[in-house]
Formats: sequence, C-alpha cells, structure tokens
Amino acid sequence: MRRTRIIQAVGIIIALALFVSGWYTAYDKSTDLNESTCLGCIALNPIVSPFSEFWVEYPKGYSREGNVPHPQWVIDELNKGKVVMLFYWTHGCVPCKKQWDDMKKAEIVDGSESNGYTGKRYENNITLFSIDAGTGEGGDTLKIYTPKNKEPVTPTTVILTMKNGSVLWYAFQGPADGTGGRPSIEKLEEILNDAIKVRDDK
Repeated sequence: MRRTRIIQAVGIIIALALFVSGWYTAYDKSTDLNESTCLGCIALNPIVSPFSEFWVEYPKGYSREGNVPHPQWVIDELNKGKVVMLFYWTHGCVPCKKQWDDMKKAEIVDGSESNGYTGKRYENNITLFSIDAGTGEGGDTLKIYTPKNKEPVTPTTVILTMKNGSVLWYAFQGPADGTGGRPSIEKLEEILNDAIKVRDDK
C-alpha cells in the first residue's frame, strides 16, 4: 500500500514537472514570436522621414491625402493646452522595451509601458498615452499614423501639438535609435521641446 502511494506521488510530481516545462516552452516560443514579428515589422519600414517640421496633413510618402482623423481624446487633450505623445508598443517587443527604458532614463516617461505616465521633466506640458497596439482600439488608432499599404510597426511614436486651432504632428516607426531617419532619444527630446514652443508661440 505504501509503495503504491509512493509510486502515485512520483507520478504526480513527474506530471507536474512536464506540465510546467511545457507551459514555459510555449511561453518562451510565444515571446520569441512576438519579438520576431516586431523586428520583422521594423524591417519593412527601415527608413522614415527625419524630423524637419511638424505636419498638418499626411506628408509625402504616407500615400494618404487630406486631413488626419486624429482620435477625439487626442483633440480633447490638445484643447486643454497640452502637447500629446502617443507611444505604441506590444508585449514581447524588445525595441519597444528598450525605447521605453531609454525614455525613462531621460525622464520623458515614467512607470511601465502598460501603466505609463509623463516623466517629471514634461509632466506640466505633455500628456502621454502609452498604448498596447495588440488591443482592438490600440491597433485601430495606430493605423491612422501608419503609411498606407504598410504594416503597423511597434514601437511607433507620435508627437502632436496645436497652434491656432490646427493640429500639427510628427510620427516615426521603429525605435528612437538615431538610425534610418529615426531620431535618437536626444533628438526626441528636441522634438518634444519644439512641440511645446509651437504651442506657446502665439
């Protein structure tokens, strides 16, 4: 009887070990897939428009025309006198996490991607929306700032400001690493400061 119980206990332990091992392997593969997808998307858009000025409509290269359908909640924040920064990310996206950490070191943002808020340096001037692009609404709004016939990319960063009732904006796909036309973190800070100046310039 005792031997039977020992065999049963050993069997249960082995089953649990196999279950945990299988779960971890599945999780690890899922994470790798998310990272590969993210990096693969960036490879589709290796070159972006370097910042020279803010846009009013879609710029050349977006293959879109006319006014940009900015979400109403973005317009609401702009009407409060805030500059708005949108940061689109997805779970398992290594470049997203790196850009977030770099922005956090620069005190542009604080908290985590899933619960982020504006960092100390900009808390009086900028409203941050850190958006999971893997959700329905997040993915839908990301498409607004994605060039036509291109796959949405994470990370994507959008900076918006308002002057005389007009929304001015700039966006780039991929990490803020200073390559492929994308700004470095230092240049991103300059763009944010320019957005504040545009807002304040009457």
